[in-house]
Amino acid sequence: MERIPQPDPELTLFGLSHAASVLLITVAVLAIYVAVDLLRPRPRPRGGEGERGD
Repeated sequence: MERIPQPDPELTLFGLSHAASVLLITVAVLAIYVAVDLLRPRPRPRGGEGERGD
């Protein structure tokens, strides 16, 4: 039986398959984007509903 040529393991993360490493990178980029979005200070709404003015 012939062996199916595998991609060079040096090109993948942590010895994962190519698809798994691409998925891992995608999830990491999305997680960073969400974290930056959550950490970004937002302007406070001026007297919106549910807000009590002290």
